[in-house]
Amino acid sequence: MSNCIYCNSSSSAGQSCQKSPTKGHVKNDPGKCSYCGSSSSAGQSCQKSPTKGHVVMKPGKCSYCGSSSSAGQSCQKSPSRGHVHGVFQ
Repeated sequence: MSNCIYCNSSSSAGQSCQKSPTKGHVKNDPGKCSYCGSSSSAGQSCQKSPTKGHVVMKPGKCSYCGSSSSAGQSCQKSPSRGHVHGVFQ
């Protein structure tokens, strides 16, 4: 389990954080949404994510949509409109 990238707290992702732009802890735990801690698939609905979709890091897959397409190729769920592998933007 990682700590919040904004305040270093070990509290769960999505819980109140005054230092985060989203006002919730953001964590980089592989296989779980960085914004809410859910193990749901990347891109599915998430009320705590700025993109309104789960952001989930899994090796070889886009963190925003879960596709195994190459990084940089077109992605409708990424803020940059390109697939992002690994740590989200």
